[in-house]
Amino acid sequence: MDDPVTGPAPLPGLAEAFASFPAGVTLVMVADGRDDIGTTVSAFCPVSLSPPLVLVSLIADSYLAEVLGRVDRFAVIMLAVSQRMLAGRFAAAGRPGARRLLEGVAHQRGRVSGALIPDGGLAALECAAVRRVPAGDHLLVIASVLAVPTLPNPVTRWSASPAATPGWPDTGHAHPRRRARAARGDVHRKLPGSVDRLWRIQAYGGITSAELWTMCGRLKNLENAGRNLLCRAAGRA
Repeated sequence: MDDPVTGPAPLPGLAEAFASFPAGVTLVMVADGRDDIGTTVSAFCPVSLSPPLVLVSLIADSYLAEVLGRVDRFAVIMLAVSQRMLAGRFAAAGRPGARRLLEGVAHQRGRVSGALIPDGGLAALECAAVRRVPAGDHLLVIASVLAVPTLPNPVTRWSASPAATPGWPDTGHAHPRRRARAARGDVHRKLPGSVDRLWRIQAYGGITSAELWTMCGRLKNLENAGRNLLCRAAGRA
């Protein structure tokens, strides 16, 4: 019987199925002596708040997996939509070292991990590996979160506070979360948290604040049209 961890060969269409799953994009950065190493990783998973644990899945024969086999501390940076170019740089084959890739990009060095952390991300975590688990063609690194450094100027972030949402257009209109709370009624009971879901799409789906504003306006028009139809139907009954 095949070992589910190490075999058999991939099923037809499995890679495409995995690739269809939407996920956030992170950078995993490691300081290895005088060398700085980093790569783009989408297989990142928060595991536990207490104790604080995360999981990173790395290609088993990659250089970063080899380094994290002997180095415990590293940083994970959750990239903003404006950092697509940075994600591409750290995913390219034959790329130079992390310091070269961050030339011209504001960054800091983590106080706990010593790893390079570019500014402008959604969040960053400084971690220490506590367990390494070989799993098929990947290495799973379970790590304890040691620190959450502050990143200046995040371009897009999920926040319950309108004042903490940079980049929201100054149009004089209410913030969509305020509009959502004020507008909740019959229609919002039928479409619960619709604007809030759009707000989450901005945080995780990579749309800009301006695009979100347009979508909120269109959604509101649809809700108003639906309300009018419901009122007309109730009047005929």
